Amino acid sequence: EMDRGMHVASALVSFNFDGTPRFGREEHLDLSGDSTAPHNVTMMSEIPMMQDSVNKMGAFAMGTPTVADIDGNGDEDVIIGTSMGMIYCMHARHMYNSDGWPVQLKHPVESRILVEDVLG
Repeated sequence: EMDRGMHVASALVSFNFDGTPRFGREEHLDLSGDSTAPHNVTMMSEIPMMQDSVNKMGAFAMGTPTVADIDGNGDEDVIIGTSMGMIYCMHARHMYNSDGWPVQLKHPVESRILVEDVLG
């Protein structure tokens, strides 16, 4: 038997506005199980984590996606971080992971990712 409150998943879904509006590709990001999932989750207050969790990170995508041309090829990319410490970078048109992504950090990403052109 599965306890639905013990699992958290995050995903991105694209919506195409050109021509006939329709949903596009869906890309699943993170999934957390019993040891990392929050319990008694309410989005109105602090998210309590299970005491036996090693990294205390459930699979939440708490920030809004950032759209920028990360690899300089002229096409837009979508960048989003998750509370499991993963940063994803996907091609905006097709929603496939870019080469070298995702990367994992030691700490959760709980806000929108800031992008700045430091090379000019």
